[in-house]
Amino acid sequence: MKRVLIAVGIVLVFSLIIFSQNKPLRDFEKVKIPPLNPIQFPEYEKIELGNGLKIFFFENKEIPLIKINTIIRGGKVNEDKIGQADLFGIVLRSGGVKSMDGDKVDEFLEMRGASIESYSTDAYLMISASMLKENKDEIIPLFSEFLTSPMFQEEKIELAKTKMRSQISRRNDEVMSLSRREFVKLIYGKDSPYARQIEYDDVDSLNREDLENFYKKYFRPDETIIAVIGDFDTKEMKSLFEKYLGNWVNKNPKPEYPSVKIPETKASINFIEKNDVEQSTILLGHLGLKLDDPDYPAINVLSEILGGGMASRIFTQVRTLKGLAYGAGGYMIPAYDHQGTFYFYTSTKPETTIEALKTVLDEIKKIKAEKVTEEELRRAKDGYLNGFAFEFDSVDKIARRMLIYHFYNYPENFNEILKSKIEKVGVEDVLNAAKNHLFEEKFAILVVGRKEIKEKLESLGNVNVIDIAIPEPKPKEIIPEPTEETLKQGNTILKNVLIAAGEKQIKKIENISTEGTISVKTPMGEFSMNQKGTIVYPDRVYIELQTPMGNMEQVLKGNEGYMSMGGQKKRIPENRLKETVTSLNYSFGGLQILKDFSEGKIQGQFVGEKEIKGVKTKLVVIRNNNNLVKLYIGDDNLIYAIGSRQTTETGPKELLQVFTDYRDVKGIKVPFSSKTYDGDEVKETEDYKTVSVNIDIPEAVENVLGLK
Repeated sequence: MKRVLIAVGIVLVFSLIIFSQNKPLRDFEKVKIPPLNPIQFPEYEKIELGNGLKIFFFENKEIPLIKINTIIRGGKVNEDKIGQADLFGIVLRSGGVKSMDGDKVDEFLEMRGASIESYSTDAYLMISASMLKENKDEIIPLFSEFLTSPMFQEEKIELAKTKMRSQISRRNDEVMSLSRREFVKLIYGKDSPYARQIEYDDVDSLNREDLENFYKKYFRPDETIIAVIGDFDTKEMKSLFEKYLGNWVNKNPKPEYPSVKIPETKASINFIEKNDVEQSTILLGHLGLKLDDPDYPAINVLSEILGGGMASRIFTQVRTLKGLAYGAGGYMIPAYDHQGTFYFYTSTKPETTIEALKTVLDEIKKIKAEKVTEEELRRAKDGYLNGFAFEFDSVDKIARRMLIYHFYNYPENFNEILKSKIEKVGVEDVLNAAKNHLFEEKFAILVVGRKEIKEKLESLGNVNVIDIAIPEPKPKEIIPEPTEETLKQGNTILKNVLIAAGEKQIKKIENISTEGTISVKTPMGEFSMNQKGTIVYPDRVYIELQTPMGNMEQVLKGNEGYMSMGGQKKRIPENRLKETVTSLNYSFGGLQILKDFSEGKIQGQFVGEKEIKGVKTKLVVIRNNNNLVKLYIGDDNLIYAIGSRQTTETGPKELLQVFTDYRDVKGIKVPFSSKTYDGDEVKETEDYKTVSVNIDIPEAVENVLGLK
């Protein structure tokens, strides 16, 4: 019966295909789509003030709005310290001006429905403003102050640095983001301004003086271009800008703007181990072209055919025909003033990593061997030309693009020139472009995935393993190197703590179970949650939390962990997982630390006496898995507090966990209350109703933790 159904299905499908091929065209299918109209560049007037400031005025009376876009030469390629341009781009706006601080600027703009924003790029700083026509006489003077007299408030600098640290701490969480970041390093070199990354120490070294120096060096009227777009009278607007920016000067010598040397991409196979992902992410490619390269029009069409969409060759082979991935493709991404990147990508199951990689490479080889079809050529050119119109469907977009063209010394109608050249690309041009600019033997190949992938990659050649561990910032407090005497003192103190806490039972501890409440302070507010938890030493945890949003489970099983809520499960990022497992040592007054000490795995170094939160303590330092942990011992010979570096939502910090309300649980002194401090602020409070040691773990929990 099953064979009959299959046969009938095949007949029906075949009949539908024949019917669809022979049915007459419907009315809408007979419509001939005319060619796109040429872009109508708006009229504008350009002036240059006596100080060299260039301003373009685009009158547009359609909506009573005015927009200002400003480009100042000087970006990441010009910075003296890593991160200087990024920090400058943030604090230029948030740090306020001489007439009002950043918070007052926010209030002032909000009351008028206006905005002023700033950010940095590789080559320039951008400052933009948007306002109602009726508010121009208030907003333009303020906007001008950001060019002539920014303040760089200290508190806004620290806030921006906190944000930068937070970004560093999360940079390995999203696999595609980290893959692109590391791939760019392979293309340009890790020290290139187009690829280098900011570390915690870079952020810590930046200060207000660095921002002031950057401003003094690069903010010059003769290196600034402004475009004003909207509902205004040009003559009146000229007077406003002459009034507020006509006297702007920079008497410092004009800086040099050296070009960046870009080395040729070296062929390599690279691997990043990331075990908290389900799939392998693959990127491969090499240096590309500048946007104004004579061969770029043909390369643009080629990359569209090869990897530019669901009809592209790579997508068709990898996804449609072989079913290896949900997405696959590739592009040549050009740059205005330097070579861009040619890159291809896909992601697939670990077991099909090599097959997917070879499939992409095969398609690249094929497009170099024979001409593309006329149908492929037509589809690729139509795709570009149809999208092209949407890049120029408003005066604002055209003006912004023209501003960038002027900055990079491109013709103002460059996109019309490019459009015309792409329309003329033929199949022979695509073949020649592929042969002249695609070199798979020079490809840098990057695969991000589980550890077992590395062995498979080795079948293709030598594999370079890339370490993406985030370097810890330099400690602000220097702990002296241990001596024989300080180790002897520290071990004596820890021995007394072990005895006071219950040495005999601590040596036997296998698990601990709790029930109580946790209060956590987050950027979204403070949350209090009921919790039940079981820790199976050294690295298994099961926690049930009753949160305001619903019940949540958190599970740690050595090298893997996840959180689940409402049927949704999310892996804990690998770097956070390691830190969470390490932090188990610090829970319940450092029971695991004391157990490790009793087994001779760690030693203590006495540093001296220290007062913590009003309590006199003895400070003993241990070095645990390359982590320096501070133990503050009270007069009762119990651990009063533990200080350790942990990653927070705002980057790594030394947090202090203070333990109180010690009680006897089966011969072990266990704190029933603790508070975790970030400086003087309490970030987390734990209070337990019950604590049990060495319980019979429920079968359901054993199954979840993989103990059976």
